[in-house]
Amino acid sequence: MTYAEQLTAQLRSAHITALKQRYLDLIEEAKRTKEKSERQYFDDAKQAYIDKQQGMKRTPQQLSAFGISGGRGDEELASIVADYDETMAKLKRRRDEFMNEYEYTVQRQKRLMDNALNEYNARIAIEDYNASSRGGGSGSGKSASDAGNGDSGSSTDIPYISPELEEFMGNFGYRNSTNREKVKA
Repeated sequence: MTYAEQLTAQLRSAHITALKQRYLDLIEEAKRTKEKSERQYFDDAKQAYIDKQQGMKRTPQQLSAFGISGGRGDEELASIVADYDETMAKLKRRRDEFMNEYEYTVQRQKRLMDNALNEYNARIAIEDYNASSRGGGSGSGKSASDAGNGDSGSSTDIPYISPELEEFMGNFGYRNSTNREKVKA
């Protein structure tokens, strides 16, 4: 294997490793956000319970101080319980919405990662095929960024890049689709 072939293989491996590491970083960030959301849910639920308990204890004393007894006190206590139940239902809905979004995000990032790796490997295969069909050793002699920025060349120098791959690469800060060789963390 020539030095150029070794260097090309190392660069390709580094690109794939960086892509995978960025995926792992995104998933780790999502997990931290999930944990923070879970802590917030439990803190809010705990506070709602404390508020309910304090209200249940305080209300009879306040009503008694004003000389109110009987049915009005029961209504106030029922109102406190209803408020607590409503608060807990809102917290649960918010938590469920977040969990659904979290699962969707993780699955979506996995799909985008798989697509990105498959398309990157396909591009490498096409570059290798083009290089071998020209009889010119390793690499096409033209980088993907050269092929994507309007230089004349065969339409097979760079394969179709799907919108999913463009979006996944956008997660890495690659907004300019004509410069695709920036697959770095």
